[in-house]
Amino acid sequence: MEYKVAFYSRLQTEGKIVKEQFPGLRVDYYYVDSLMDLKEAFLATEKEYDGFLSSGVFSDRFISLLSPRRDVPQEYFNTTVESYYRYLLEKSVLSPGLDLGSIRLDLMGEQDDLREIVLHNRLEQMMTDEVVMVRNFTEDQTITYEQEMVTRHRRAIEEGRIRFFVTRSVVAIRMFEERGVPYHFIEPTRNEILYKIDLLRKGLELQTMKNGLTALIYFDMRSEEAGARGEERSLKFQQAIYNFSQKTGYNLILKPVQTDFEIYTDAQTVQQMTENFTRSPLYEYLRQELRFKGGVGYGIGISLQQARENAYEAAALSARRASEGVFQSYLINNQNNIILLANHRVRKGDGQTEAVSSDFVEKVASRCRLSSENVLKILEFSRSSGNEELTSEILTNRLGVSLRTANKILSHLEEGGAAQIVGQKRLGLKGRPVNIYRICMEEK
Repeated sequence: MEYKVAFYSRLQTEGKIVKEQFPGLRVDYYYVDSLMDLKEAFLATEKEYDGFLSSGVFSDRFISLLSPRRDVPQEYFNTTVESYYRYLLEKSVLSPGLDLGSIRLDLMGEQDDLREIVLHNRLEQMMTDEVVMVRNFTEDQTITYEQEMVTRHRRAIEEGRIRFFVTRSVVAIRMFEERGVPYHFIEPTRNEILYKIDLLRKGLELQTMKNGLTALIYFDMRSEEAGARGEERSLKFQQAIYNFSQKTGYNLILKPVQTDFEIYTDAQTVQQMTENFTRSPLYEYLRQELRFKGGVGYGIGISLQQARENAYEAAALSARRASEGVFQSYLINNQNNIILLANHRVRKGDGQTEAVSSDFVEKVASRCRLSSENVLKILEFSRSSGNEELTSEILTNRLGVSLRTANKILSHLEEGGAAQIVGQKRLGLKGRPVNIYRICMEEK
């Protein structure tokens, strides 16, 4: 399979990059004179391509802001700290009398001195900080930041403090050439270019695989009525699924599996149905229409077998919670991560529910001599409430267990290194104070 990639650059000389042959990629080059030209070219062409390349973090930020397809892979060529040091070493060898203090880099502030930056090994952190900062910029902020960088260069020229400039900015190059100022442009090396193109290709392949993943939705019906009334209930259930399918436009073909049901679909459909893996409108609909008491589990896999196994496990979790009066769905993806799907509409900005690896849950459960289900419930409570501190009273209400069992669970968590005592408090005027535990279950 060949992917189509657009490469937007403000340097005409970089057009030579696309003349090379890259296995699996066809790269089209677009020369743009400015960030606003890039915007115009991108909006006119973005639908034609599977991925995007650009030269520099400013162009990359513009593409991120403009792209309506948030999951489309993109990479950018940028200067590495090794490239800077390689050139500075070469410059020092060729010009032994050159003072580092008379050389200026783009990302330096007004008072920065290159000698101090090199001496204290600050360059890499400065580059990282700049990338993080630019990734949060708006269009106007990106343009303003680039202009301010060039303005700092201009002031340094006018004050006569700097003899030589090292840059990666096309805008700065134009200003240097207009003023006849000596400069060196840091270009990415061939290896750096090939590395970024390989990253882009891997991203495109991963996206293709993700879009082609198999998915299955499983309905655990054990809590539903059996016998004649059960058959009537089953027919109503099938009709409700058909109505939901008609209402939402999803082509959901329901198939009976002994006393349960399952639906075959794909990962993209499940992602859309669950609003980017955050909630389960289907479960909400069944609860509203039928007061459905069973479990609903979503499974994603690289094969139908993996998707089915994940959906069965997710539905079993959902059914056990339903038996406790808590109605919610779970999703287990192809990476074996368990995702709790909210039973309400997720507010804008809340983002995706944090996933937790089922392997991690099993390890914690084994280490603490607890059931995986109890470990998962504690993790869910901690992450959904933002509360990392637990007492036996809170755990009793959360898990529906006795006070003695709650104390035993907390003790096991502490022994297994998944919780620690951080204080005590009294629940009333009499009696001994109870321990306050902080949950320490962060997946590496």
